[in-house]
Amino acid sequence: MNKEVVSFGSMRADHRHWNASELRWQADINEWQKDHEQAQSQLSELQRLVQLHGEALQSHAKAIEQCQQDQSEHDRAMSGYGTGENDERHEEVLAGKHLAQAKQLELQSEAHERIKKHHYTVIAGLGMLRSAIDMPV
Repeated sequence: MNKEVVSFGSMRADHRHWNASELRWQADINEWQKDHEQAQSQLSELQRLVQLHGEALQSHAKAIEQCQQDQSEHDRAMSGYGTGENDERHEEVLAGKHLAQAKQLELQSEAHERIKKHHYTVIAGLGMLRSAIDMPV
């Protein structure tokens, strides 16, 4: 059986080695604590941005609802066509409103695609962040 020989010299050498390791570890921890403080600050900002994202989604939903209401009103107005003396003028007004609606729907469609792309990017990024944080240490 070989027993490890431990002398005062080898113990002192071990202590110097251990102290050097502990100093490196403490430096790492100090750095990580600074990183952690920055992360907490960034999470507060992230929470604010997620809130703004939610508000933008709500605003978009209201804009879509308004488009639907405008279209319903336009449909009702068209149903009265052909029953009065001012039909020609009525048709011109309805045609103007129709063209304005078409332009609004085109703008809303473009906004919807931008919002969709942004939304999925945000959700994917948050999912990746969550996955990274949930990883065992």
